[in-house]
Amino acid sequence: MGKKKRVAAIMMMFLFAVVLFWKPNDVSAAARQVRLRANRTYKNYDITGNKKKDSIRVKTTQNSIALVVNGRTVYSTKAEQLGYGEADIRYCQFANGKPFLFIRGYGINAMTMSRILYYRSGKITAINMGGYFRNFGSIYDISGFRVSGNAFYVVFHSMPYSTGVTFLKPYKFVCSKKGAIVRASYTFDVERFSHTWNSTSGEREFKAARNLTVYTNNSMKKKAYTIKKGQKVSIDKIYYNGKVMMLRTKYKGKYGWLKALTKSQYPKYKQFADTAFAG
Repeated sequence: MGKKKRVAAIMMMFLFAVVLFWKPNDVSAAARQVRLRANRTYKNYDITGNKKKDSIRVKTTQNSIALVVNGRTVYSTKAEQLGYGEADIRYCQFANGKPFLFIRGYGINAMTMSRILYYRSGKITAINMGGYFRNFGSIYDISGFRVSGNAFYVVFHSMPYSTGVTFLKPYKFVCSKKGAIVRASYTFDVERFSHTWNSTSGEREFKAARNLTVYTNNSMKKKAYTIKKGQKVSIDKIYYNGKVMMLRTKYKGKYGWLKALTKSQYPKYKQFADTAFAG
């Protein structure tokens, strides 16, 4: 073998070794979720975020949930009913390695029990998943939870005072650079509505129960148009920032934003004639 061929062969072997053993510094682990059982202690997972395994136990009763980490109760809450102490509990990690717990309560009115729990700056932080739409209606079920990258998605089944039984598309939460878990946006996309509680058909239109004032945007400073009583209007988005809820309407080809109800529809607050409720 000539000198040039020997050099070429050595270089090829060197490059092969580099490719085989080189690991980029910015590689992230895959996001994951593992189901846990209530009232059982686990010692294989890091929940505090210090890269060390912790002792984790989620205690549930018919009306309470508590998180015990390394023998200390770091979070507890009570609600109306959990139902036989059952819960869907998942230990999760974003792709960046940040851990958190997803806890979904079961039972009558138990969605107020559903929580995201995670550590930030050494302290436990809770997100009340069932508390969304508070003062504007309720969340009556949660489904479709999944983790992907540095985000997780969940489907809220809701019952706002304005629209009744409402099915929303997957809603996204993200892990911020500062380690907080926050909403990706304040806008929920609507999948469909049901004009009867057990309806499986997709509805997007409502009949106005009275004249309704619609605005050009969420600030409600400029009027866009008025929906006349008895006229049909479609709704495709819900804006909710914790203080204000707005419905994006389409009426005679024009879009606008309608302020949602903060009280039960009956008897005089009703916006639409064909909404459905349960409970």
